[in-house]
Amino acid sequence: MMPLDLLKTSGPALASLFQSMSINEEDFDGLIFGQYEDSQTSVVTDDAADEMSIQRVARIASFVSFTSVCSFYDAAGRIDGEKLASLVVGRSQTVLGWFICRRDLWATPSIRDRAVCEALPSCLDRLQPQRKERPMLYGIMSATADRARATHSFQQKFYQVQSTASCSQPNKVDLGDPSTGLSPIQLTISNLGAARQTRSYEALTPVASLPPVHLQLPGRPENGELQKPKDPIMQHGKLERIADFSQQQLGSMETVCNAFLAQVASITSQLVEKAAMVSNLQKAV
Repeated sequence: MMPLDLLKTSGPALASLFQSMSINEEDFDGLIFGQYEDSQTSVVTDDAADEMSIQRVARIASFVSFTSVCSFYDAAGRIDGEKLASLVVGRSQTVLGWFICRRDLWATPSIRDRAVCEALPSCLDRLQPQRKERPMLYGIMSATADRARATHSFQQKFYQVQSTASCSQPNKVDLGDPSTGLSPIQLTISNLGAARQTRSYEALTPVASLPPVHLQLPGRPENGELQKPKDPIMQHGKLERIADFSQQQLGSMETVCNAFLAQVASITSQLVEKAAMVSNLQKAV
């Protein structure tokens, strides 16, 4: 089995997983969906003939989260074939592996996680033959938050699993060995736009088509029967209410203006009287 060279995902896919971790207060697990890609590169050297270099890449398209842990396995790590089949059969994308999210704990694989990692590859190979001879992915995430839940911290680690254990007999593997079947692999994030101040970002390669857009013309419903066009947005009754309200506002403004003019007239008369008094005083002097 050829190991993986690169593991890639998109920023929105990883952000959706972090959002699920931030709103879920309990531990939960899920499946990783995506696709495998093999690329061949010709290596030319002066001392030897041309050599072909094969690079195997796993692209994560989505993380499907469940409500709690043990969604397709029991407390001992034994796979429930019926539950797993109900989650996998009918999916158009390939199951790359599984993940588990824990709160307030270090992102470290447990003994049960290792048991699932040893038994799950053979079960997935039977449900999806196209993924045979492909390493399985295992992701472990940890989330912590402050008391006000205003700040969240996330930790994520990914491993590739190469196992030959049977789906029904996972306990044959020495689960106490920390190095059993788990090899760490770095996750590369692909985002839209040019790379800035980092080398781990590259151009995004879409893995899903755009959803269909259904347009319906006015007056032409799907059943083929013609209907009258809908009433205008500004209906007659609504226009009358707006006119009445505007008239009331104008009446209020007219009252204010009349009061202001009365005050101006009063001030003017007072100024005339004071001017007359000043004129009389000047004549008396």
